[in-house]
Amino acid sequence: MKSSILKENDIIGIVAPSVPFVGTDLEKNYKRGLKEIMKMGFRYKEGKTTHLKKWHLAGSDEERAKDINKMFSDSKIKAIICAVGGTGADRILGKLDYALIRKHPKPFMGMSDPTVLTSALFQLSNTPTIYGPDVCFAFGGVKSKKQKKWELSMIKQMLTSKKPLGKIENLTKWKKIKGGFGKGYLVGGHLGLYNRLKGTKYFADIKNKPKILFWETTGKYSNVDRDLQNLIQYGFFENVKGMIIGKFNLMEKENEYSKMPAIEKIIFGNFKKYKFPIISAADFGHCTPNIPIPYGKLASVDGDKKEFRILEGIF
Repeated sequence: MKSSILKENDIIGIVAPSVPFVGTDLEKNYKRGLKEIMKMGFRYKEGKTTHLKKWHLAGSDEERAKDINKMFSDSKIKAIICAVGGTGADRILGKLDYALIRKHPKPFMGMSDPTVLTSALFQLSNTPTIYGPDVCFAFGGVKSKKQKKWELSMIKQMLTSKKPLGKIENLTKWKKIKGGFGKGYLVGGHLGLYNRLKGTKYFADIKNKPKILFWETTGKYSNVDRDLQNLIQYGFFENVKGMIIGKFNLMEKENEYSKMPAIEKIIFGNFKKYKFPIISAADFGHCTPNIPIPYGKLASVDGDKKEFRILEGIF
């Protein structure tokens, strides 16, 4: 069975696979996000977890996994979007019904902590997965009219059309780390979380085809170096043909190292011997409008022109 494009008045399921937002400042964002989904012409159905809180999680592991399984099995739900990221999504990887999901494929979108879900669902169920905007920070985040139009128009096109996004129009200035041109199939997410999956059955690693790695991250500069080295030693980059990197808005340059270089220099140092192009500061990541990036779809990176093209749709 294949998933079908969304039409006006179709229902989008909302799940909270990581942290709770009830009783937090994010509740206002969430409510704004639901209104934006309706403005786009869709309806929504909230999962049970959107109103739950257990410790640092939006309900128990069983409740959060059941919420996702139920959304996939419900024929009235045409796509699923995560409410927010945070932590804890990895706890439910072994509780998802991948066989059921394979029989009822539909677009699943989230970012940051849900990296582990978008990777696992792509790898084990072949349902269309998108690393992209969530309800609280994307649909419900405070943005300019230009930013909101840029972000939401791409989401709507991706969900309602077979036409690929094509050349992505940049909102901000992107940076060239390495020149050249490459074409391959998209995999990635939050770098630290994506790297953590390697060696498991949940790791979305297209081994037999050329691939484009996309990633963004948070935390320390030294963690970026560690995670990239882990992937290099794993042999991940043997068939990588290009890399596109998002914003570094929540990064910490460690003060204890007096001569810590710019993050781009750290990245370049790891990939001097590789020939593929690398672009950084692209428009996705934390605290920024986000390009919705589909797993396993053909894309190209032109390092000299600083261009990123998504060449296939999700349907």
